[in-house]
Formats: sequence, C-alpha cells, structure tokens
Amino acid sequence: MTKKKYFNHSGFTLIELMLVIVIIVILASFVVIVIDNARKKTRDAIIMSSLEQLQAIAETVYNPNDGYKEFYNMREANHQKIEEIREKIKDMGGAGFNFEIKFPDDISGVVGFYEYCVWVKLAQQPKDGPARNFCVDSSGIAKVLEWEHGVTEYNCRVDELPYNCDYR
Repeated sequence: MTKKKYFNHSGFTLIELMLVIVIIVILASFVVIVIDNARKKTRDAIIMSSLEQLQAIAETVYNPNDGYKEFYNMREANHQKIEEIREKIKDMGGAGFNFEIKFPDDISGVVGFYEYCVWVKLAQQPKDGPARNFCVDSSGIAKVLEWEHGVTEYNCRVDELPYNCDYR
C-alpha cells in the first residue's frame, strides 16, 4: 500500500492579495488628497501672515502729513523687507507668485498716499467659481475675498464703492 502525499497549501490566494493591494491603494489616495489640502491651507496661512506683515510695515511708516508715502516709496524702491515678503509668497505658490500694492489713482497717474490696498491670490483655489484672494488695506481690513474669474476688484471693501483700490 502506497501512501499518498497530501500537500497542505497555506497562504493567500492571488485574489486575496489583489484585494489587499487595491484597498491599500485606495487608502493611500485618500491620504494624498488630505495631505495636499493641508499643504495648501498651510501655504495660504503663510501668505496671509506675510500680507499682514506688509500691513504692519505700512502702519509703522505712516505719517499724518504724508500718509503712506514712505510705504509707496518702499514699494517703488524694491525695499529689502518687501522683497523678502514677495519671495516668501512666491515660494508658497501664491497664485501669480506675486502680490499687488495699489494706491489711489495709480491708473490715472496721480498717486494719493492716504490709502493703500494689498492683495494676492491664494494657493487654494476652487475648481469653479470665484477666485480666492487675501486682501489687506489702510482701513485695517484683512480678509479673504472672492472675485469672479476675469474680474478683479482690487478692494478689501467691495460693498463700499468707490474706494482707493477699486481698479478694474
């Protein structure tokens, strides 16, 4: 009488292994999405902080006789501190990689120095709908504004027109 040898196959089947791999891939994709959103929120927080630094600089150099003329001169002369902030925003991926500093009547060529507005597009943008921007101005406002694509309201108080940064 010959003995039959039975092999005891232990382990996972191919289907079980494939199922585990698919589940791991799905979980990994969720983690990547969450991390990307967190990264954009962090960038936006740094961008907002940078613009608030610009607002602090403007208030520091404010003069009751000349208004924000020194801040205007700093902008024109590419002042070191302003350039550092510009580079930080560029590194954070602020949309357009730049911020804009406007004073009243910039477009007409006559500059008024008693008001200013600074804004930048944020890194975290919606797929559809208005663009998200962060804006600070001489009235002390610092907030996120949404402007329609193609329309630029350079104004932190869009419901109070006209205003110094209302350039279109």
